[in-house]
Amino acid sequence: MDRSLSPKFCRKDAFAYFVQQLPILGTTKGLLRATAAIALHALPSSQPAIVEERLEGIALRVLGRVKSKQVSARLAHLHDVLFAEERFAGNTDEYYTADNSYLPKVLESKRGLPILLALVYKVVAERCGLTVEGLNSPGHFLVRVKTDEGWMF
Repeated sequence: MDRSLSPKFCRKDAFAYFVQQLPILGTTKGLLRATAAIALHALPSSQPAIVEERLEGIALRVLGRVKSKQVSARLAHLHDVLFAEERFAGNTDEYYTADNSYLPKVLESKRGLPILLALVYKVVAERCGLTVEGLNSPGHFLVRVKTDEGWMF
């Protein structure tokens, strides 16, 4: 690693993993891996590959249920798995706890900050063939999904 990029206040392995993602940071994969790198700084035992495997497993569960090529079918199964079965939701009881900011912890507890929940949604949805975009709005972070009728927020 270039010494000019040597971190002063970050774990070296987490920083190196984050820097590796910079060329692809504009992609969902790059964003996911950069988020995992941030968690790696605070949670040295976290494993970015495990995070990706867990999200891939959720996507495969969704896809295993879809019997139609319709976007609405994929979307319905996605929502069923993420919200009814996995029970992902914002952590309204302990909103300011640091664990809400670390993707491995969010995947364990199913609670987190809206921006991380949006990332989970985006990663899983895109692996299911859906088109998803993040939307910044005052005090919130949302996603929109492309459906046959247009964008759904």
